[in-house]
Amino acid sequence: MKRFCWILYIFIHLFLLISCSSTDVDTKNTVSPVPEIFIKQEGLLLPVSESTVELRKMPFSIVVRFSKPGSIMLNASLSSETFNNALSGHQVNSLRGFKKTAIDEEPFNKSKALYISTETPQVWYYTDDSDHSFNTTEKIENYTICTREISFLIDYDSGNKQIEITKLKENFIYLVIISFDWNEDFTQIREKDRKLLRLKFIF
Repeated sequence: MKRFCWILYIFIHLFLLISCSSTDVDTKNTVSPVPEIFIKQEGLLLPVSESTVELRKMPFSIVVRFSKPGSIMLNASLSSETFNNALSGHQVNSLRGFKKTAIDEEPFNKSKALYISTETPQVWYYTDDSDHSFNTTEKIENYTICTREISFLIDYDSGNKQIEITKLKENFIYLVIISFDWNEDFTQIREKDRKLLRLKFIF
């Protein structure tokens, strides 16, 4: 009986070693996904159904969960064009919302704003607690939870006109979020993964 238990132990140990080795190889060959994105309003995380989040026309937050320092490129628009084309699988460099150089924002989102544009993206990043694009950051286990509070929209295409969320006439904001790196001469982004979110204001 002891001999059987010892053989079983060795078999399980070898199986775990092989499994871990396979996992290491797979991890190296897997592209980095978009960090997890959540929408929060009045202290509650809102459910996502078919890439759509329903919320009220009042301030909300976009929460990004980074597993390590990193960045995302995001286009927010009142037009569905970039969202629909991204959903159809168009390459990022052919998407209208990523045609122009990213918006040059101040750190820490002091204006508590979300830039909207039909052709221009923005880059949100977390380097460390002293250098990031968010209002607040928090360490939970092995993650950094970065929260961007949104009280205003800034219409980049109309000379940075501010729009209060409560006075927004449209009922949708379309978000296309890209995990990326650059080509060798930094002239084009190379997409790793994407996430689409449609914010639907129900009242």
